[in-house]
Order: sequence, then structure tokens, then C-alpha cells
Amino acid sequence: MTSTLLLAEFLAAVSAADDEESMLRTGLELAAEAVDAEVGAIVVRGRPAMTLGYGDAAPPAAELLAVCGGAPTAPVPGAGLSPAVALDLEHPDRSHLVIARAGIHDFSSEERGLLRAMARVLSLVIAGNRTQEAERRLNDELRERHQQLQRLVHVTSSISHGAPLAEVLDTIVGGAAELLGQEVVGLRLIRPDDSSRVDMVAHRGIGNDLLDLVLHSPAGEGAGGRAMTENRVIAVDHYSSDRDMIAAFRDHKLQRAMAAPVNDQGTVVGSLTVASYQPGTYTALEKDLLTMFAEHASLALSDARRVAATTHQALHDDLTGLPNRALFLDRLEHALVRASQNSAEVAVLFCDVDQFKLVNDRLGHSVGDALLVVVGDRIGGCLRAADTAARFGGDEFAVLLEDSSQDEAERVADRILSALRPGAVVHGRELPIGASIGLAVSNDSMKAQELLRFADLAMYRAKALGRGRYEVFEPSMWSDMEERAELETELRAAIANTSGDGDLTLVFQPILDLSTLDLIGVEALARWRHPEQGDIEPELFITVAEEAGLIIELGRSMLRQACRQARTWRDRYGLAVAISVNVSAHQLDDAQLVDDVMAAINEAGIEPNQLVVEINESVVMQDTGSAAADRLLALKAVGVRLAIDDFGTGYSSLAYLKRLPVDVLKIDRLLVQDVERSSRDLALVRTVLSLGETLGLDMIAEGIESAEQLKALRRIGCQQGQGFYLCAPMSATELERILPGAFGLPVEMPAPR
Repeated sequence: MTSTLLLAEFLAAVSAADDEESMLRTGLELAAEAVDAEVGAIVVRGRPAMTLGYGDAAPPAAELLAVCGGAPTAPVPGAGLSPAVALDLEHPDRSHLVIARAGIHDFSSEERGLLRAMARVLSLVIAGNRTQEAERRLNDELRERHQQLQRLVHVTSSISHGAPLAEVLDTIVGGAAELLGQEVVGLRLIRPDDSSRVDMVAHRGIGNDLLDLVLHSPAGEGAGGRAMTENRVIAVDHYSSDRDMIAAFRDHKLQRAMAAPVNDQGTVVGSLTVASYQPGTYTALEKDLLTMFAEHASLALSDARRVAATTHQALHDDLTGLPNRALFLDRLEHALVRASQNSAEVAVLFCDVDQFKLVNDRLGHSVGDALLVVVGDRIGGCLRAADTAARFGGDEFAVLLEDSSQDEAERVADRILSALRPGAVVHGRELPIGASIGLAVSNDSMKAQELLRFADLAMYRAKALGRGRYEVFEPSMWSDMEERAELETELRAAIANTSGDGDLTLVFQPILDLSTLDLIGVEALARWRHPEQGDIEPELFITVAEEAGLIIELGRSMLRQACRQARTWRDRYGLAVAISVNVSAHQLDDAQLVDDVMAAINEAGIEPNQLVVEINESVVMQDTGSAAADRLLALKAVGVRLAIDDFGTGYSSLAYLKRLPVDVLKIDRLLVQDVERSSRDLALVRTVLSLGETLGLDMIAEGIESAEQLKALRRIGCQQGQGFYLCAPMSATELERILPGAFGLPVEMPAPR
């Protein structure tokens, strides 16, 4: 319940009480209830006249009296000394309302403001009641006062029904004008962007000619300015002769004015001023009434700020501060309506941060969160003021472009990709940033969810085509999505049914000694022969496995198959063939990796050193100090060998070669592909070989595809290699045809596929 509504109910309940004692009792109980306090008292002239929360026990008079003198605590039964507050009551004379609450948390500024307002209302009601009792039958002024109180109840209730803040403040100004009988009333608030200026936000009795002069003014000017500066009620009985008053009002012969400060959470933010063209002096009751209206304005401002904060939180992302999905869809729906009315177009971009899960899993959520903030800022910097960037959660962002053609939207997509491409330094780490973006443009009949779905589909196409790009939605993507969903279902079934000779199996590419062409080992590669579609490209089904969360299961299954095959060759031919198995970034981040590897080795009954675990260089570079590195160390400890795949084209830092138990470096095919033509490339590979020799590592050149490449590599001393020129990947059965001569292979290897 808002503070204004609580105050309205408090005033109504106290006013309805039959006598002064009932008013005090009702006021005490409701004030304690409003702030969840267990103890309360009405202290009159140094003694507790009425207490709450002490039962039959004698109330601690001395401690309660001490709170009236400024002590911050009072005893609460069962809780000991607890935070307490005392509020002055002018009626009864020399009295206080004392409230104490169990616990360690003091009363907030908002609670203190509410209690002060309640105490003032209670004093006014009791004062009115005394006057009414004394002159009930004879005094017309008493009846007017009673009517004023009833009207005050009405005003208080009317501002507590959730009306817009401007309407609430206008009601307060109107109520003050009516009850105080003043010709001029103005509520001024300090500007949020300039604390030296105030704006008149609500007023009565100010003509347009005068309003133009006083609508905006210096903060310290006039009775209201003095009330803000001194944070108290200010009464000016001779306005025209006071040079600190507002000149425009002096020129209009204003005679007197009275102002009270308006607060928000204990901070002065404005003032409420009443004024008259008639001479006179303001009474204490009039000062109380003005203070009450100013406190109503203070509570209304606090309520409005809290509601605004709650609304903002509900519609914005906590991390980036961007609009969330709900606010984005609301803006998109309105944009589509406007576009339909104006024959315009609306474009939506759906952005997914590439490889974000690896950053989150390997470097921690704090790094991931900081990276998302950078991405949100970069995206926002590419947009117009009228555009909307939103975060949907995780690594998903969306952009709304009103009145935008496809060409314009594509230019925005290009700007976003360019803005992200340089990467960012996050928590001292230099991280790459990439994104896959899907783009969709509306037509006349399109709905918000539909347009967003189209952009989402286009984003998945961008990911499938290699990431770091954007794609525009095409109707064919619907059928592609259905086919991809079907492929995911069938892949899930294939992984579950894999037993070593099923549709999802392995092929093996030999690794040879380049001088003798003897077999050094084999690399196991996953293949999927679909029962209807035939061979599925590895890039496709591995991408599907990653997106569907199946990659760890797939890797585990392939690892077990590879170890079983190694055992078969050992039993059949007496050869302990070293077998290399690729481990994905997702597997490396899996806490079960070491257990999975050991289970596969033990189940197959092979020696750990027969297995070589391959990790891509770009993966292992992301965090060599993480739990992933600990898993590699654990594998090395039990005898498993470790290879770095695609070495030489990733990060420039070689620190991981010192930190990790690396046995093998596999030189990336991009370094090898031009060694027969480029002396520079040949020198670069020679340098890498020298590095490996210095560190005592086995060096394997990947992607050997011609006799010239083989000769060049032999010439610079490269001892091991693999590639289609030497031998294409083959099934276990095909490989077994050459295994009997494994340590003296002829040059004529099986032809590449």
C-alpha cells in the first residue's frame, strides 16, 4: 500500500473516533502498524499516557521519555533495545508519539516522513475535535473546520488511487487553495538536470501573462526558495517590501506568502507556496495545513519514483540496462501499427554473440557479464536515437529499426559487426567478439512475434554459414528449420544407438613418418551415414550437435569407439596403434571429461599412452589457468598424451606450452599449404619445427596434399605428417588392409576419396 493511501486511511480512521482518547489510541495503533512496529506510546508531559505492546507489564517510562529527548532506542519485549523514533504532537500539549521496532534496522527516511505526517494529522484532528467539543452548538467556524477536515479526507483519498503524478500534484495544489482560502498557489520542483533552477509544475490563480514570468526561476528565489534553503515553513507577511521575493509577484501587488519545503526520501526537491493579495498574518493552523499538503506532495513524489523504478526494472535488463524482451515486443507492436498506417517498413535484427558460452564457462560469469555490457554498448552506438536495442537474456540481443528499408537495415548490421570485430579488453583479458545476425523486414500484415521469429531463423542461417556475419530472412528458411529439427532428432537417436558399427561411426586418417612413410598413428574422425540422406557433412552434424547440446554425448561415444578400435587392432595384429581423438571445447569444459576418458580406456583395456587427446589451439588459449587446464593435467598424470591441433594460426602467446603438458603440436594446414611456393611460409614452418624441437615435442604437419609439399617439408626436417596426398581418411576395415605392413608401408597408399 502506498504512503498516500496509508495516510488517507489514517486520517479517516482518526477522524471517525468518538473522543480524544480513542483518537490517540487509534492513531497510535495505526502508526505502529504502518511501519511494522511492536511497541508504541503516547508520552504527555514526561509520562506515558498510553502504551502499546507491553501487555500487563509496566512500560519503561524512563526509556520512552529518553526517546522523546533524542535517544535512538527503546526496549521491545523479547528483543531488547531496538530502533525507536519520537514525533512531536502539538495536541495534547507537550506530547510525543513514540514508536519502536524490533531488529537492528533503523527507520527509513520514507517511514519517518510517513510517521511525521501521521503525527501532524493526529494533532490537527485532536485540535479540531477539542474546538468542536468546546463550541459545537455555537461556533460556525467549528462547522467550517469540520467540513475542511472532511474535504481533506476527500483530497487525500483522491491522490492515492494511482493517478499520474502531474494529476496528483495538481489535486494537492487545488486542495491547498480551497482549504487555506488563498488566491495564489504554486508547486515548484528542482530541475533534475540543473539544481540551480526550479519549474512551476502545478499552480492556481496565476494568469498566463504572469505565468510566463515565473514558470522557470532560480531555485533560491521567493518564499519557496527560502523554504527550500532552510528546509522549514517560511511566512512572509510583507511581500511587496521584501527584496528577496519574486519581482513579478511584487509588481502584481502580492501582499503575503507562505511556503513549505517538499522532500523526496529526505532530500529537499521543491516547495509548495500559498499567497494572497489581501494583507494579514498566517496562523499556526494555516502553517500546519500547508505543511500537511507539502508532506502529501513529498509522499506522492516518493511513491511515483518507486513506481517508476519498479516499472523500469520490470521492463529493462538488469545487467545492460537495455529494454528487455517484453518492452521490445511492446515497442515492436506499436511500430508495426504505425508502419501499417504510414505504408512504411520495420526491420528487426536478431543478434547472437558467437562462442559466448565458452567465455562464460571458461573465464567465469563475471567476465561474461562484462563482455555482454560491452556488446550492448557497441550495438547501441550503431543506432539512431529512435531505434531500440534490447537484450533478451543470455547472449541474445535484438534491434528494432522503425521506418527502415532492407538496405538500411543491412547497413546497420554491417556497422554492428564492424563495431564488435576489434574485440575488447575485459578484466585484463583481450577477448575477441563476434556475432551472428539475422535480419527480417515487415510487410503489411506481419505480427511482432512473427517478425522476430523470422529474424531468429535468419540468425541461425548466419551461424550455420560460419558465424560473424548477417543473413536476411528468406521463406525457404522455414523448411530449412524443419529439416534441421528433424536432423537433430535423428542425430539424437543415432548417438543413443551407437555401438561401434552403427550409422554414426569413425574413419581413421594415418599419421606417417615423412622420411620412411611408416605408420606413426591414426586420427579418429566422426562420420554419420544417414539411412536416407547418405553421408552428412561433419561440419553440419557437429554444428547441430553443439546447438542441440549433444556434443558431449557425441564426443563421449566417439571416444569409446576409438578406444575399442585400438584394442581390436592390438588383439588382431599385435600393434599398439596410437589413436588421436579430438576433444571439443564443450567436452573440455565438462567436469566429467577425465572420468569419461578413463572409462573409455578401462572399458577397452588399452594403455593410456595409446590415446592422444587433441585440443584446438584457439580453444586451449582462452584460459590455461582454468579448471579445463586442470583436467588436461589430470589426463597427463595417468599417461594420456596431449596434442595441440591447428597450431600456429591462433593466439600469439606461447605461455600455454609452458603451463600445459603438451606432447604433440600439429602444424595448421594454412601454414603448410604454400610451403612449396613461398620461401616465407617455408621459413615460418621451419621456425615452428625448431620451437617444437627445442621443447622436445613431436611435430606433425597437417594438410599435406601434394608431392611438392612433402618434398619441401622433408627438406626442412619435418618428421611426421598427414594429409590427402599421403592417405585419405578410411574406415577401420580399409585401414586393416595395410596394417600388417604398418612398419614398412609402401609409397602407394590408398587413393584419396
